[in-house]
Amino acid sequence: MAKVYVMTHKKFNPPENKDYVPIHVGREKSEDLGYIGDDTGDNISGLNFLYGELSGVYWLWKNLDSNENIGICHYRRYFIDDNKKIIDPAVFDEELKEYDMIVSYENKLSNMNFREAFARANNVEILDEMGNYIKENFPEDYIAFREVMKSKSSYIGNLMVCKKETFDDYCNWAFAILFGMSNRIDYTKFTDLYHLRIFGFLGEALLNIYIFKNNLKVKSHRVLITDEKAETRELRLAVSQLIKLHQIEEAKELFYKVLETRPDLNLKDSDLTNSMTIIASILDVLNAEKNIAMKGALDYSDDLNVLIEHFKKVEEILEESLGIGDDDGLMGLKTMKKNAYYEGFKDYFEKTHTSAFVVEAICQKSKRLERWTNDFIRIHLELMEEGKI
Repeated sequence: MAKVYVMTHKKFNPPENKDYVPIHVGREKSEDLGYIGDDTGDNISGLNFLYGELSGVYWLWKNLDSNENIGICHYRRYFIDDNKKIIDPAVFDEELKEYDMIVSYENKLSNMNFREAFARANNVEILDEMGNYIKENFPEDYIAFREVMKSKSSYIGNLMVCKKETFDDYCNWAFAILFGMSNRIDYTKFTDLYHLRIFGFLGEALLNIYIFKNNLKVKSHRVLITDEKAETRELRLAVSQLIKLHQIEEAKELFYKVLETRPDLNLKDSDLTNSMTIIASILDVLNAEKNIAMKGALDYSDDLNVLIEHFKKVEEILEESLGIGDDDGLMGLKTMKKNAYYEGFKDYFEKTHTSAFVVEAICQKSKRLERWTNDFIRIHLELMEEGKI
């Protein structure tokens, strides 16, 4: 029977299935949580601040006395089936009769490649340096490195299930590279704990490279994210409190300062409510409206949750407006009647004091609406000048 080891640094509610086994990563330098720790035998528990969940992966590689199929997941991330249920490890045993490795769904990167996506949240120069290290020490794998860097998709999260021999082979290869990189990184450049976990992020790249270089046959499963990061909730709460006090500049400064050091909080698996992008738009709009002392969104509400729903509603209105036309049903604003726009949504716009700043911010964040930004702003401003909104 496969055993799936759940990497965690905090107390959580593990799956009821006993074949999901919590592993306390970084236990050497933290309070005992009552789980199996990564700080016995041959271990790098003391380096967890650099390796993240990989300190647990290393411990399993060096200390696990079992030939059972082995899985790695995370206290917030689990493989799920089509019914959104956490998969019974017995299913993995059956799948590994046909596949070499079970991994996360293939994350499609629409407008960027793997390297560019890595650069959004991490120091891409370190990733490039790992490429140099591979070229020098594992030249047969450099082509795989280059191909993964150019790829428009990836398997995420250091999540896997495989046979023990595959796991051992992967760890032997991956940790040789990670340890080799340890003297090529200037750790003084890291200003926060998130970016300091650089080897964990490099590990995600190495898993993709390993799959490519070995031409593994993989089975992909969707991933359940059980909870958003505490830091995301804390940031949302802090911004909410500042907006309630009408301290808009302070809220905006805090929001972008935190995201500068923690860009991961803006990623999908950290922001389960998909609100961070909307909050950014809200702060930009509130600041712009305040700077010219106009009546706007803050006069409608100083409750962040209400404002989030308001911005979602305006986006729905703008989407609906694309269908207003008189040219044989032709969709789009070139044929849109201004009066139809006004008659359809005037009550909501008046009640919420919706300005052209709101319209612009929402259009610029929407792939479908972006091309119509100037048209929406023009019509909205004309209606405001006519006193109809």
